[in-house]
Amino acid sequence: MYATANGKASATDMTIATGLTNQEVADRVVIIHDATGARISCISVSIGSPGGLVSSYVVSYPGYTGNLSVMGSLQFSPEGSDASQIMSYEITGGDASCGTANVTGIANACGVHIHVGTNCSDASTIGGHFWNKTLYSTDPWQSVMYATANGKASATDVTIATGLTNQEVADRVVIIHDATGARISCIPVSIGSPGGLVSNYVVSYPGYTGNLSVMGSLQFSPEGSDASQILSYEITGGDASCGTANVTGIANACGIHIHVGTNCSDASTIGGHFWNKTLYSADPWQSVMYKTENGKASAADVTIATGLTNQEVADRVVIIHDATGARISC
Repeated sequence: MYATANGKASATDMTIATGLTNQEVADRVVIIHDATGARISCISVSIGSPGGLVSSYVVSYPGYTGNLSVMGSLQFSPEGSDASQIMSYEITGGDASCGTANVTGIANACGVHIHVGTNCSDASTIGGHFWNKTLYSTDPWQSVMYATANGKASATDVTIATGLTNQEVADRVVIIHDATGARISCIPVSIGSPGGLVSNYVVSYPGYTGNLSVMGSLQFSPEGSDASQILSYEITGGDASCGTANVTGIANACGIHIHVGTNCSDASTIGGHFWNKTLYSADPWQSVMYKTENGKASAADVTIATGLTNQEVADRVVIIHDATGARISC
């Protein structure tokens, strides 16, 4: 059972003896109930892809009593043989003064840093920044800071030369600091294992200047030999008119589609929808649309016959559209 306090509920390291392995519970769903026992939310569970580190689970730093409450997601992709981490993130609820306040000389101000600790429940175990002190005498994390604009902070492909591999930093925690350097949030980080595709990291489409800001997560589980993808998602911040507006004949309206591109930084490289045009002449993505209700949109097990395997669509980008068909998030 969960217990709500100040509008949120959290817990860490709860062991449930199911008699099943993680592989056996992968691709099942988690149901959240209200106080009457009614089912109120459904969360798809999947196994990530190998290599990178992912986290979308953020809790307040143990003992923190301030009014900041961070939400969002972080990813660390493997840099290569030089043992660095490449960090991308999008968060809301951080210190609004980060990016404008003069924090010169303030240790850890507005920082986003991997720490020594391996759980968020005990402040005494979290320790300091985590890096290979044998290779590097200077702390590589001191320069890693977030800047808040319009209520959120985001960055892509920030390289931190820690002297450590992703395997070595897996299961550590990321600490987010305010402008005074105080620790405000703690985020466990874990490494993905082979299987489906997962994304918890959403940024605005390059060049998009509208007022929509999508947050949430998407997962693609393997369909099998017929080379389809099974999409599950839960997002907030999409177009509120999706689901009620008449979008007949509007290309890509309210769409969630895998595109040809492999990164979200350059609109010119993102291209069109990605599928096997040799197998299928018709675009299988045109019918994939989200519907917003009460501020969020979700769906489970939407099958898209792309003619491609999960390996072939891995490292592509998903584009989210508004009701006009415009690209709003990547």
